[in-house]
Amino acid sequence: MKKFLAIILGVLAFASCSSERKNETPAPQLQARDVNVSFIYELVKPMTVKDHEATDGAVLTGYRMVLKDQRQEFVVDSINIENFTHTFNGVYGKFTVTVMHPRVRTADVTFEYYLSGEQEGNSSEDRVSVNLTNNDYTYITVRSRADEVKGSKIENVVMRQVSTNNPHAFYAYVVSGKDLLMITETTRGDIPTKINGQVNKQHIYYVDFETKTLLNYSLGFDKVLTPEKIHPPVINIRHIKGTDNFTIGSNGEIIGKGRNNSRVTAWKEVAGNKKLKGYSFEIDVETKRKHSFMNVYVAKDRSSKNVRLSYYAEGTNKGKWGKPGAPNPVTTEEILREFGEYTVVHFFDEFNVGNFFWRSGSSNEYNEEFTIKKFNVTEGSERI
Repeated sequence: MKKFLAIILGVLAFASCSSERKNETPAPQLQARDVNVSFIYELVKPMTVKDHEATDGAVLTGYRMVLKDQRQEFVVDSINIENFTHTFNGVYGKFTVTVMHPRVRTADVTFEYYLSGEQEGNSSEDRVSVNLTNNDYTYITVRSRADEVKGSKIENVVMRQVSTNNPHAFYAYVVSGKDLLMITETTRGDIPTKINGQVNKQHIYYVDFETKTLLNYSLGFDKVLTPEKIHPPVINIRHIKGTDNFTIGSNGEIIGKGRNNSRVTAWKEVAGNKKLKGYSFEIDVETKRKHSFMNVYVAKDRSSKNVRLSYYAEGTNKGKWGKPGAPNPVTTEEILREFGEYTVVHFFDEFNVGNFFWRSGSSNEYNEEFTIKKFNVTEGSERI
């Protein structure tokens, strides 16, 4: 009896499955169709001869378009996107159209930029428009209030003049979202600035020594954002050696790390040939080991040998001096009594010439972390 019931149930189950299969609606087969693709883009380009504008660098030729449907992929190369339209034959189901230039993002700094775009289409569409926009680049310009800016580089690529009539303003395009180093050459020394551009924005770096700031603000093509102030460095970066790794802080301080085989040296060069007591200085620095000091070179007269004095900028002897033959540090008063009438002379530190040399530590203390917050030397005071 049990075996008979099992046979009956098995037959009923098979009959039920057969009934369900008969009632299933077969999936419709994909039908091939033609799809027409066109582009939408907007570039407001000046028609008069004037300064280079952000949209002047747009490349409109040499693009690649790829249409990928549910079965295959179509590719069209060397497209001129102006007045472009194309019909793909035999497209199945849903599809995606992608347009991009093969040179996009191949260089961090360039003097032209590329558009891109993507558009999806469903199985019932036979016509789509792809909106092409700038999705990868930022327009950088460097300008000055007067004639302070002489040139600028981004990652060692020399920026171009915005026009022959404006020799103190420069431009370039950079890949957005990347940390890059820009060095602006001015009449008062080089100003390094870390930049990271916002996509499809214009960043203007404005040098104005009257306010002692470098202004950076981003514009869309129709929007101005809040200015950001970046101070010039507290010391000319050409007067720093022993480091390849440093940045400029928000107040102009220099923050970095020495090389693995060298200590860091920063120096000031003044006219010299004046008595030591006729100079004053301000120095505010920090290092990890706290061994930094400043050398000042003086001579009793032209026929005398140079004397090297050491001012301790950090540590337990901060504010005191070292002098030849003295086992212990001495005070500023003692230095002035002995050397105040000596003349400050120029010293050749390898290929560098100066009078006041700050050093991050002894000659074998390498790889030092440092911050130079203030380093000024002036004339006119009777005291140091």
